[in-house]
Amino acid sequence: MLGLETRDEKCADRKECEIDPVYDAFVNELAERRDPKVISNRSSSHALSILRNVFKYAKSEVNIFTGELDPCVYNDKVLLEYAENFVGKGGKIKVILQNEIPQERMEAPQDFYNFAVSKGEIKLADEKHPLKKIEKHFLVSDCMAYRLELNIEERSAVCSFNDEHHASQLNDIFNAAWASAAVKPIKNPSLAASPS
Repeated sequence: MLGLETRDEKCADRKECEIDPVYDAFVNELAERRDPKVISNRSSSHALSILRNVFKYAKSEVNIFTGELDPCVYNDKVLLEYAENFVGKGGKIKVILQNEIPQERMEAPQDFYNFAVSKGEIKLADEKHPLKKIEKHFLVSDCMAYRLELNIEERSAVCSFNDEHHASQLNDIFNAAWASAAVKPIKNPSLAASPS
């Protein structure tokens, strides 16, 4: 079945996903038109196609709630370029992590985590946070586009590039989680080391 492999099957020995060109073109067309269609997706490759297009077409904000910014999905050169362009035009990125990032990833220059720490804002949910143990992840952009991962192991999700109702609901959940005292900011280590 095309595109229905699990994250382990698709990314077992690689740091990057292979993009399905047919699905990628389909997602790009929906994103470009801001089509309200809700689509299903179920692989790291599909998640990456959606992420690329979220950042490609986002105007002001992208909010991400995830486990750990899986490098198989997030450490993609094209995604990082789109995210850099988005931030360069004044866009804001906020990330809430459920899990701490391993030290070796913190030191990797092409890691989305390092990009988010240096160019956006990132927080870690502590053990008391209501979303700490939830088994659903999501991202929302401009209160219009969203991807809601319903099964984090299989990466099965639904997505729309023009659904203000559901995107606004997810954005409200994200903003409440962001404001919670049970998340702690992660500082850019290079900024912390510089003299004031």
